[in-house]
Order: sequence, then structure tokens, then C-alpha cells
Amino acid sequence: MPIPDTPLNQVRFFDKWTHLAMYAALVLVIVLENAIRQKKKGGLNEKENDSSKCLNEKQNNSSNYLNVPDNEGCSCRAQRLSKHHSSNQDELKTILLTLATACAMGGLIELAQAYLTAGIRSGDWLDFAANAAGAALGAIIAFPLARRITTL
Repeated sequence: MPIPDTPLNQVRFFDKWTHLAMYAALVLVIVLENAIRQKKKGGLNEKENDSSKCLNEKQNNSSNYLNVPDNEGCSCRAQRLSKHHSSNQDELKTILLTLATACAMGGLIELAQAYLTAGIRSGDWLDFAANAAGAALGAIIAFPLARRITTL
């Protein structure tokens, strides 16, 4: 089936821009959906419990203005920093895994078009490059948004 001729065919590299936009959207949606799920999984009760523990700790250690851990446990600030560092690592792992998966998928699709379609379709390395660039763009946009979602 031939590709229909449209006015958009006159736009230089239109198909490459389409690949870029679609892969950016793919990575962006996957990463943000994961951030929303992680936020829901943590739940409000855990956050409330952490804040009440910190309040109790502050009342018990009111003379300890540096919030240094004592022998009974760690400080509230240390708990928050530890959770923040852990969530950043999780977000980064998710983004890198999503980025690698999207790039691999784009490459496999182009290879399949080149070798498995009996000449009906052709694989294009520029399509693969546009896919990878779009996935990278999606990851760059997603990282600060995912961090914002998980810290709200």
C-alpha cells in the first residue's frame, strides 16, 4: 500500500520530526505514569506517620537544635534526605531503563522494516536516530517533572 501524498510531505524531514515527537511522548508518558504510581504507592498515611514521628522527635530533643541523631534513632532531616536520595535514584533508574528500552525498540523496528518486509518497507538509520533523539528529549523533560510529582 503506497503512502498517500499530503501537503505535509512538503515539510522537510516531516517523518523524522514525527519519530522524534512520538518517542519523546512515549518516554514522557511512561516516566510520569511511573512517578504517579510511586507517589500513590507511598500513600498519604506514610507521609503523615513520618511527619508525626519527626514532630515527636523534635519535642523530645528540643535542646538538640542541630537535629543530630542520638542513640535511639536517626534525625528527621536524615530520614528526609535518605528518602529523597532513594527516590531520585529510583526515578533515574526508571528514566534510563525507559530510554534504553525505547531506543532498542526503535532500532528493532527499523531492522525489522529493513529485513523482514520483503522490500515493501525500508529501514532508515535516520529514523532510528530520530527515535533515539526523541527518547532522550522525553527523558530530559521527564526527569524534573517526575521529581516534582514525587515530592509534592
